[in-house]
Amino acid sequence: MVKTLLSVILTLFLLVGAGVGEHFFVTNRFDKLAAAVDALYQKTQDREATQADADAVNTLWKSEKKDMSPLTASPW
Repeated sequence: MVKTLLSVILTLFLLVGAGVGEHFFVTNRFDKLAAAVDALYQKTQDREATQADADAVNTLWKSEKKDMSPLTASPW
């Protein structure tokens, strides 16, 4: 009985810890992406954006998406 209760409590702590870790990981990734998109948007407003700027944001998105893919069940 005591072992079962300890196992349940330990499992709950592990799940909560994994959830908190995932939250901070994903938030950090999207904060970097949002900053890059905001910079690109500002450049487009100033009419200074180039194709290279857009390609850099696209490359960043693909990189971040690849890093986050183990967190999803989607094959894409």
